[in-house]
Amino acid sequence: DFFVGKIDLVFVGAFSKIMKQSFLAKFKNNVLNFHPSILPNYKGPWPIQHQIIDGNKAGGSTLFWIDAGMDTGDILLTTKFTIEGLSYSDLLTTAIKSSIREFDKISHLGVEEWPRLRQIGSGSYAGYMDEQIFTLDSSIDLIQIEKLCRAIGIFEKLKIKINENQVMTLLSCKSLELS
Repeated sequence: DFFVGKIDLVFVGAFSKIMKQSFLAKFKNNVLNFHPSILPNYKGPWPIQHQIIDGNKAGGSTLFWIDAGMDTGDILLTTKFTIEGLSYSDLLTTAIKSSIREFDKISHLGVEEWPRLRQIGSGSYAGYMDEQIFTLDSSIDLIQIEKLCRAIGIFEKLKIKINENQVMTLLSCKSLELS
């Protein structure tokens, strides 16, 4: 409670927990979060991976006002950029830099003047990919494996289940090229 009344804005980056309404109220609901997708699409903890695996050509980022839901708060701003061919780390870097550029355009205004735009539609959820085991069958091809490699930037390896008894482990995707 020491900071209550002394802080105009709380900013968190890719915060993956739902905040209690009592905390948000202490700061007059002036709590912003960075999310590396254009909300309401790809809500949840793994938006970058899901955008890459889904084969999206374009993506973006969102700065939004946190509410008591999961990535459901009003939007301050969004950015759009090409994500085709980007790795996890490249996409995250691009999302952060583009959000900072857009935020700089309004940062001179008082917090009370910043937009609070309602999210339209329910969007999609980008859930956890804990096991990192993908089944190799007729639905997965080399292009999909390349997407998985780009998406797993934060993982040390990728496991692909070939059949009930065999799992292929890719220890590095750095040299993977498709032609």
